[in-house]
Amino acid sequence: MDIFIKFFSYVVTLFTGIIDYVIDNFSMVEANKAAESAMFQFGLTARNVTEALAYSGNIIDVWTKLAHNGGASAQDLSQGVERAGSAAHQTGTDFEFLSAQVATGVRATGRSGAEIGNM
Repeated sequence: MDIFIKFFSYVVTLFTGIIDYVIDNFSMVEANKAAESAMFQFGLTARNVTEALAYSGNIIDVWTKLAHNGGASAQDLSQGVERAGSAAHQTGTDFEFLSAQVATGVRATGRSGAEIGNM
């Protein structure tokens, strides 16, 4: 079991970090922490590597699309989700909608994702 967890962590780190680094100049460490935080905030527990890649892939896809089209960086999006994700999840708001709300708030107010997530 210990080997599986180490392998899982390595694969998710590599996959998430490389994609986010290329897309939004995120460091691999930041990208991994952001995806892990988003998964935790929304109760996404992967039972295997395939699920982990699917969850992290969706997170990256959403943030990439919003970063390119929504006027907020992946850093802003991750900071907003990190701060508001758990409360949003408890109210039934899904990850995609919260990320879009953070992007809209950043674009409309010029504030950081961290500030938007704290509102």
